[in-house]
Amino acid sequence: MKKTGVLLLSLLLVLLGVGLLMDASMVADGVRRGLGVCGGVLIPSLFPFMVLSCFLVGTDMARILSLPLAPITTRLFRLPAHLGATVLLGLIGGYPVGAKMVANLLDKGEIDEATARRMLCFCVNASPSFLISAVGVGMLMVRRGGVVLLAGQVLATLIIGGVVSLGNPVPKGKKGRSAAGAGAFVPAVVDASSAMLTMCAFAILFSGLLSLLRGRGLPDAIAGVLHLSPGAVNAFFTGLFEVTGGSIAAAALGGEAAIVALSFCCSWGGLSVIFQVISCFPGKKPQFWPYVSSRIAHGFLSAGIALTLYREFCADLPAWSTAVPPALEVNSPRAAVTLCLLAMCSILVLGAGKSSR
Repeated sequence: MKKTGVLLLSLLLVLLGVGLLMDASMVADGVRRGLGVCGGVLIPSLFPFMVLSCFLVGTDMARILSLPLAPITTRLFRLPAHLGATVLLGLIGGYPVGAKMVANLLDKGEIDEATARRMLCFCVNASPSFLISAVGVGMLMVRRGGVVLLAGQVLATLIIGGVVSLGNPVPKGKKGRSAAGAGAFVPAVVDASSAMLTMCAFAILFSGLLSLLRGRGLPDAIAGVLHLSPGAVNAFFTGLFEVTGGSIAAAALGGEAAIVALSFCCSWGGLSVIFQVISCFPGKKPQFWPYVSSRIAHGFLSAGIALTLYREFCADLPAWSTAVPPALEVNSPRAAVTLCLLAMCSILVLGAGKSSR
């Protein structure tokens, strides 16, 4: 069985290598599109929150922000009261922000691997800015649609957080060492830059692979074999790998189908986000299957909630089934700026590592 898996993986890698050589232009277009996503979506929306989250974990400010959230943190999520800020930033900061904060808490010894594994199930979510601004206004062209998606995501997170935490004792919070504000700021920027480099690398990689597979007509072939709608298969296939392109394809479905597909796509996050979350734990490796399973359950829950809310509050909106939302523009200046930003992050990380040694 093990040999069969190795042979299949080897065959897949050979085919992938051949595709990369024969269709280099397709891969290059995907890479440029990935750079556009990094420069237009990931870095502007996530990097400030990454710095903020790393800074909060390194100081006592997180404990102060957690005080008003203590009842929800302890009773619903069965966590120490001082981790309320982590849960909150996981809801509003974007996909890997919560995972990065959980990883930092694990590295400092404030939580154990079992608690980290449980927290990943409800601390990794799409940000409100992405759902309302990028998806609602930019793709659906309806702000209310983005608000409905956000409500579905938040309610599904609360439900899953309560279910996976049911019956668990509240672990005793171990107070880690906290630095002063100035002393925690520089390490926060370095950690956020390192995490941002990894996230962008995965986003660019999967964008290039997705462009290759789409250029080879794999989604259309699957739709033909299964006798399904090409648009629905394209949305599923794209969202399986990457959330931004998947959201664009899902929004093009129009009406209630778009709301359901967008809810599931934003809950899943794509393989790119999953590997970004895994990359946040370079030292200790909690089991990630509960997190992956929670993303699937989150998708079904959020889709049902969002569809119900859409029928209740968006019934007066015209269907946009014939209107194709604007695709993400790929331009050379944005790609060049993104490369410069990533290069500066690399210099900062390497320089900080050299000075620490």
